Amino acid sequence: MKTYFIIITLLISISSISQKESKSSDVERLVKYMSGKFDSSRQAQNYDEYKNIQLIMIPIWKDKDDHWLYVEQAAASNLNEPYRQRFYKISKSEDNTIMSQVYELNEPEKFIGKWKNPSFFNQITKDDITLKEGCAIYLTQEARSFYKGSTKDKACSSNLRGASYVTSTVEIAPEMLSSWDRGFDENGNQVWGAESGAYNFIKVKSFK
Repeated sequence: MKTYFIIITLLISISSISQKESKSSDVERLVKYMSGKFDSSRQAQNYDEYKNIQLIMIPIWKDKDDHWLYVEQAAASNLNEPYRQRFYKISKSEDNTIMSQVYELNEPEKFIGKWKNPSFFNQITKDDITLKEGCAIYLTQEARSFYKGSTKDKACSSNLRGASYVTSTVEIAPEMLSSWDRGFDENGNQVWGAESGAYNFIKVKSFK
């Protein structure tokens, strides 16, 4: 009986370790897919509604327990004036989905183009960024190489261009991702963002 108990205990321990490794690999795989230089040039060539946008996501703070990405997004025609700069914290949420929390930069102009020199971010601390409450994206793994997620309901408040709240939906695969960000007024009318569907980004360079 004692031997049987020891075997059961070992099996439970192995199972627990295996689950932790699986959860970790899910996050690491997603971060790998998200890391890189992307653009929407192909979509812009075929559809007038969409502009050619460059999207940069680069891993930073690799010594931290969680995974962090610096994000910079700009029109390809004006890369020196990005319209979006963010930090993403990627981790497992309580419901076992993968959560991408969004942080704003307190002084974004200092970060423009710094993705070209990743060591720059070593001097940055969490005091330099502010969490955007309610704007996290929750992702589930639909297949081994495909993740899909969105913000929750009307939780991500905004006052940009007459919006009351923002919704974001994303789909992520190894060499591409789609992102559909839309602003809505208090009556649920869309006031900004693409109307026909998501922006489709193709990875043109990977970052390790």
